[in-house]
Amino acid sequence: MRRGVLYLAIGLAVANLAATVDAQEYPNRPVHVLAAAAPGGNPDVLARLLSQRLADVLGQPFVVENVPGAGGILAAKRIAEASPDGYLLMLNDSGALAININMSPDANYQLKDFAPITALATVPTALVIIPSVPASNVNEFIALAKSKPGMMSFGSAGAGSIHHLTMEIFAERTGINLLHVPYRGGTALVNGLLTGEIQAGWSGLPNVISHIKAGTLRGLCVSVLKRAVSLPDVPTCANRRWPNAWKLSAWICRKTARRITRASCTTISNSMPK
Repeated sequence: MRRGVLYLAIGLAVANLAATVDAQEYPNRPVHVLAAAAPGGNPDVLARLLSQRLADVLGQPFVVENVPGAGGILAAKRIAEASPDGYLLMLNDSGALAININMSPDANYQLKDFAPITALATVPTALVIIPSVPASNVNEFIALAKSKPGMMSFGSAGAGSIHHLTMEIFAERTGINLLHVPYRGGTALVNGLLTGEIQAGWSGLPNVISHIKAGTLRGLCVSVLKRAVSLPDVPTCANRRWPNAWKLSAWICRKTARRITRASCTTISNSMPK
């Protein structure tokens, strides 16, 4: 059985610093943080939590601005074009720096413009459908989709987003054909499911746990090898008997500029929750 691994990266990044920043003086004014997601999305929630922590520790405001769209490219371009002084940060997912950078001509920046600080967390994803879809498990969903090629729809947080890529891989490995409906962020994706605009989608667990528990969405499987503690009744993909099982996990990290001084990088890193 072949297993693949797909990662969702959420990171904190700044423009490539062209000048030395003295860690003893940084920050000496407010810092702006771009959340590459709509309000309520995982990057947004993390950006606000971490910005409050940084403000408390470093004594300067960290102001969050939502810049959703284009799979994170819009936010990443803002960072790449920003003044290289370390006062514009970004909390992003893999759409900008891992997926679209290799797929979209609009991603006119390079990975070398950013550098990681440290990892934050991992987040499982879940395959969810709306209750009106007559499928109670993954096998039934696959069989239903095969009986209606191109007629069932799924949503994503935008073309080239992790949600989009995950479902495309799932569809390829299971031999189904679904209609893609891109949204402007993960929150809009979930809203599309709740209103019945789309029938299925992959989403990070934080965005759909409450809906699965309430019965407004049906969780078919989670993308880790062990059941999620928060959703013990939802099986893992590995537990379902469909071909070519694979694992998906979301890893969350912080990034900074490639040429930021080690001391300044350490200042940010040491101020984060352990």
